[in-house]
Amino acid sequence: FGPRSHLNKSINYSSWLQSYQDAAPHGRLCGQVALWQAQQGRYFIVEQPFPSTLYEEPPWPEVSSLDTVVSVVIHQCMTGLRGRNGGLVKKPTGFVANDDTLLEFLHPFQCNGRHEHEVLGGSRATAAAQIWTWKLATAIADGICLLHKKLCSASKTLAYPSVGSGSLDEPTMDELLHPPES
Repeated sequence: FGPRSHLNKSINYSSWLQSYQDAAPHGRLCGQVALWQAQQGRYFIVEQPFPSTLYEEPPWPEVSSLDTVVSVVIHQCMTGLRGRNGGLVKKPTGFVANDDTLLEFLHPFQCNGRHEHEVLGGSRATAAAQIWTWKLATAIADGICLLHKKLCSASKTLAYPSVGSGSLDEPTMDELLHPPES
């Protein structure tokens, strides 16, 4: 779904198609889970290379249209991401969530332009850059913790996500993922 997929599609269509056929069901499933989370008053956060065509896959357009959905694009060089040769790697990355609190600690990661970037070339170099730095992982965890504190202080109760619970009117996760055929 990321920027390199466009190049692969034009120079090696059959390889791109196989990759798309492998990835698309997972992307759609993540969209269904995100939509279900939002509909149940729960939360999600998604990370993708920027730009990404994931958000063109159903049901992502519906998810993206929700009033609570927000996004931020960061540059991973500001999290300390380094390439195989030790240089900082810019790697624009998009995050989408349904509460800005989840993204709060990501906003500062905008490249300041005061350093050079290592250019990633080849699958080994890009594979190494797929691992989050501790700084990025900590910022994501801090956003989750802040949202948890915000929710606890608002309600003074603690609830954890569950699947398949609720009134009989609510569809279960299994029903959402595997609707009856008409």
